Amino acid sequence: MKRDLKEACKECPFRKEATPGQLGGDWTALELHKHVMGDEYFPCHQTMQDKREEDYSFCIGALQYRNKNGQASRDLVLMGAQNQVKSLGNSDILSAKDFLAIHKS
Repeated sequence: MKRDLKEACKECPFRKEATPGQLGGDWTALELHKHVMGDEYFPCHQTMQDKREEDYSFCIGALQYRNKNGQASRDLVLMGAQNQVKSLGNSDILSAKDFLAIHKS
């Protein structure tokens, strides 16, 4: 997975301005939260259109969400990606409590 790490997209469900309930796909808020907080790679939806999996980029919002909620990864690639986005901050990213409340888990 690539590290085209600039900023979370405007439609990212992890941003404070996220549209309530709009998670993309068939995820529930709790399922998405558990997936992202586990050591699973989570691609940005903008990089998944008509591309091969190896061309996907990490979801910046998901990485910032992990950082904001204190979830360090044991996976070296994911850990490196999380460290890379630390400089972006996470003030516009939801806490886990707010994510689950806004998206009605």
